Amino acid sequence: MTIFERVRALALPDEGYAVIGGGVLEAHGLRRSGDVDLLVSLETYELLRTRGWQGETGLDGVGTKLRSGEAEAFLDMSVGEWKADNAGFLARAERTDGVWFCSLADTRAFKAALGRPKDLRDIALIDTHYMCAH
Repeated sequence: MTIFERVRALALPDEGYAVIGGGVLEAHGLRRSGDVDLLVSLETYELLRTRGWQGETGLDGVGTKLRSGEAEAFLDMSVGEWKADNAGFLARAERTDGVWFCSLADTRAFKAALGRPKDLRDIALIDTHYMCAH
């Protein structure tokens, strides 16, 4: 399944979420992603909780999240001392084929804050994409 199909299968509201992480790269044709990570508004977070998504502490110090299968929904993308503009990330999200995605620029900033080896590889893919697009 594509990232678009996996997100649509979650039956999310029309707004109040954006795909983050590897799903953004998949939407841009840069690489495949095996899961669905979402940044969500408080309203969407509460809706997912009522649908049975389970809460847990986030990966690599990234806030509390809800999980359902291979999908994770975060209220906050801040990492350590890097404070994310979560409302801005949602406001700048781009809709493609009916699915909201965090912008590549915001995805790059988030991945730079995480700084894991896989994030550095993704940053290189994003940078190459930007160079080819301009």
